[in-house]
Amino acid sequence: MIWKPEDDWDVVEGTHEALVDAETFWTVQERVKVKQPGRKRSENNIFRGIMFCGECGKRMAFCSRKKDERRKSLGTFSCNANRRYGGKVCTTHYISLEQVKAIVLADIRRHAMLVAEDADAYADYLMSLSQTGQLSEQKAMKKELDAAQRCLSELATLMQRIYEDNVFGRLADNLYQTLSAKYEAKTKKLKTRTAEIQALLTEATTKTQGIQDFTALVAPYANITELDEELVHTLIEKIIVHEKEIIDGETVMRIEIYYRFIGKTSDCLSRSVTPIKTKTESVAATDSIA
Repeated sequence: MIWKPEDDWDVVEGTHEALVDAETFWTVQERVKVKQPGRKRSENNIFRGIMFCGECGKRMAFCSRKKDERRKSLGTFSCNANRRYGGKVCTTHYISLEQVKAIVLADIRRHAMLVAEDADAYADYLMSLSQTGQLSEQKAMKKELDAAQRCLSELATLMQRIYEDNVFGRLADNLYQTLSAKYEAKTKKLKTRTAEIQALLTEATTKTQGIQDFTALVAPYANITELDEELVHTLIEKIIVHEKEIIDGETVMRIEIYYRFIGKTSDCLSRSVTPIKTKTESVAATDSIA
């Protein structure tokens, strides 16, 4: 068996009928990544595996509690790095399960209601937000891609030239080997980068379909009153919780919700949730012990 580098693979998708749809498959893969032993799992934690600290990027741990008169919450999320290593690694900040539920439920209903009012207008709105944030980035990527492709063409010419010079005795073997290795390494690096850029540009061109997929996905949930684990993991990629901050004399905690398919929306509502006022931001995924 001869192993071929991944750059030389020819991948052909869709040659067989799928057993499950792609969305279900990748949802399961994300949940399998964070699979935990039964003794560590909590039935109350419907956000398992998708809660992240906004300061250090680590997962947030869930501390389950039995609800009683003294403890009004079923549990809290806090930075796992801070819990394990202290304040030198990350700050001490936490949010209750009930707060996260209220924020996510309200935001899902907001999206669903906007879709129900006018699905086409809402899709156009999301597309305009996405394009506003990505046009300059796409322009820079295209410029970088053009430069990389020109460089690859020049390297191919140089490789041909030093090969001919070596064959006809104009370039010593040791110098040829040195130059050849140098050009090949640079070529490999540029090919990897061009593949990354092309993938990013392709992803950007499929944004329209992604927005349509999201509107269809969220539409049925305009009137929901309760969240469950299946719904949360169907709609959301991850949730990022930032440290509390003081704004206009009020304690505010910023929450970023990364939904499937859609880009960042900057007009999410700030909501007052006891004991802190929580400001939410909705963000789409394409980057995650809760």
